[in-house]
This record gives sequence, C-alpha cells and structure tokens, in this order.
Amino acid sequence: MYNKDLYLFLTNACPNRCKYCYIKYGHLSMTEEDIDKYINKYKPKRIIFFGGEPLVRIDLYKYTVKKYWDSGITFQLVTSTMSNWKEFVEFYKEYPIKELQISWDGWSDSRIGADGKSISETVYGNIIQFAYDFRDLSNPVEFDVKCVINNKNVKDLLDIHNLFKVFKNKLRGCKINGQFVIAHGEDYDDQFYKDLERQLYYTFDLDKMYVDHINKIIAYLDQSPGCSCDIGKYITVSPTGREDCCTALSQSDYRIDTDLAQERCTSEDCQNCKYSYMCDGGCRYERYLAFGNDWPNKHLKSTCKIMKIWHQAIERFLSQCRTNPNRNKLYSLIMRYKVWSKERYGIKE
Repeated sequence: MYNKDLYLFLTNACPNRCKYCYIKYGHLSMTEEDIDKYINKYKPKRIIFFGGEPLVRIDLYKYTVKKYWDSGITFQLVTSTMSNWKEFVEFYKEYPIKELQISWDGWSDSRIGADGKSISETVYGNIIQFAYDFRDLSNPVEFDVKCVINNKNVKDLLDIHNLFKVFKNKLRGCKINGQFVIAHGEDYDDQFYKDLERQLYYTFDLDKMYVDHINKIIAYLDQSPGCSCDIGKYITVSPTGREDCCTALSQSDYRIDTDLAQERCTSEDCQNCKYSYMCDGGCRYERYLAFGNDWPNKHLKSTCKIMKIWHQAIERFLSQCRTNPNRNKLYSLIMRYKVWSKERYGIKE
C-alpha cells in the first residue's frame, strides 16, 4: 500500500498571477471519477488539494472531503482565499479539515490578481476574519499561513516573522503557524541576497522556531549529507492525468525517475562543499530549467549563495545558545520536533 501524501491538482485555473509562481495556468480540471481513481490507486493517508487555486473547483473539494471524511484520510487545502472563500468557510463549519494553509506574502505586490493589483490586503483580512470566526479557547482552531520569500518581499522578512509571532502569541483561541520558504526559480537580484543575509539570522527565534530552521540546525549538528529537495516524498496528479513525484516538475515536459532524483549531485563543487549537510545541488526543477537533462551534474550558483547565508545564520544562532537556558530550550525544541516527525512521518531517530 502506498502511504505517502497525494497532491491533487483539482484545477490549473487560478484568479491570481503571482510573479514567481511556476504553475502553468489553464482551464483544465479533474473529475469526480479522476479523484476516486487516484485515491483508490494510491490509498494515501493524506491528501493535499493543490492548483491553480483548488477552490475554483470547490465542488470537487466538497465532493472529496464529504466522501472520504470517515475513511481515515486527513486533508490539507492550499489556498489564496481569493476564490469561493465564503462558501468554503460555511463548508468548514461542518467539515473542519485538520490542515489549512493560506498563502500570504506580506504587504508586497508579489501576489497579484489577474487585474495586476495586489491581493495582500484582501488575503490578510480573510486570515484575521477566519481566526476570529473560529476561535475557541477550549479547543483552538489551527491553520498555517505560508509566505514565499522573493525579490519583492525579502526586505520585509523580519517584519513578517514578527507578525507571525503576533499570530502565535496574541490571537487567543486559535493557533496560526506562520512559515516561509524561498521562491522557486526566482531570478534573484543582488539586493535579494543582501536583504536575506541581513535578516535571516533574526528569524532564528527560540520563541517562534520554524520547522525548516530546526531541520537545518539538526543537519548542521549531525553534519550528515542532507537534501534541500523533498522530491519523491509524495505523488502529484494533474488535471491532465499526469502522475509525478514533484509539484514543480509536473509543470515541465521532463519526467524524472524517483531514484535518480534522490541521488546526490555529481558536481565536483558539490562533493567538496561545506554546506552539503543541508543541500545537494538544490531544487531539481530549477536545475532542469537551467541545465536541461544535464541537471544531475550541475548546481545553481544562487543555491550556493542562499545556503551560505543559511549556514552563517545557523552558526551565529548556535553561538548565542551556549548559555544553559537557551541551550536547554533549543534541545527541548529539537526533541519535541523529532517526536512529532516520528509520529507524523514515521521518521527514525
């Protein structure tokens, strides 16, 4: 039985035109028959509704959740809230999925609608309203806000981090887990690296620690070869019926063997790189776009620059955790994360 996550691209339609998005927009959608077919085929423990904007086809979302609500499958919805949001909120009252991820990139205009205008204020308003509508002190509602860091908003990284701390500490009756990732395939400018280097360290915060930060800290402490790519850890199915092992690569004409995808980068520079504990050449999709079929032997200079900044931030942070209170707090965070990972993903110590 296949027990990995299953990403269902309910549709490739989307009301937004975010500048860094790698999705190829269109007007294709899955059918109810498609959804049943792939759920029966892979028997996943977890389904992620993806797109495009999955709520463009809220009918398919409702169909799947209703039909498989008592099957033992958990659900995650990744949404910008910019399509059929009010209808979703009403449906959520009856079917409160365990994982909701709202995409919001701060106050920049990196996320824009089809009309070219920023959607940041609308999405932020939906986030706050949702938190207040479903706050419950006895059983706090929990959801994620995910921010994609790019040329437009990297200057606001620390402000976004501080807002996520406010979400965590001030909005009683709900748990908003703010997190951020670096954009895929971004043509980073010089200012991007300067802003990232200036601010990244300050997001290593014992009172608001990100999963990706903990992963990198553990990799640094273990100094074991790591991977900055989660390819092969899930299956994606697109509206065309294409099955793939990566959401990004599913948008290309290239198909990659999962075993090959998980192999180390063969570039000589990567073999001798001091940052290899958290990277092995970088995103396969970005490397394919840059190097074509020769991607396994190549690495991206942009990835090297970003990993260097991460490495410096980690070392600086750990040097501040030498006192007993901070060291003990970090140790506690790591141990709690390992327990959670073991329960969530079956990861061994």
